[in-house]
Amino acid sequence: KKVITELIAGPKQRNLRPTIPPGTHLLSLTVKDDTAYVNFSKEFQTNHWGGPSREAQTIDSVLLSLTHISNIKNVQFLIEGKKVKTLAGHVSIDEPLSIPISSTVR
Repeated sequence: KKVITELIAGPKQRNLRPTIPPGTHLLSLTVKDDTAYVNFSKEFQTNHWGGPSREAQTIDSVLLSLTHISNIKNVQFLIEGKKVKTLAGHVSIDEPLSIPISSTVR
């Protein structure tokens, strides 16, 4: 939870951009087997900047941060407790993800 809380807080340096949309809250985070279920508030989607590269940055920041924890291999994104098809229309997040998606977005 601390990792996601830090991502939500955003960078401390002025020349860096946040990857998590403003107003986003972590509602819950549970780990079952090797999958982290990360449940964000609706602002994760409604306040997102849009665009394929920003969407990839948001998803990758969560994926890479959580999969560096030894028992987590996959991340399932949830918004208000539900699976959604995409975050901002470009990347499918309705199934658990395990690799940085920026390598698959063109």
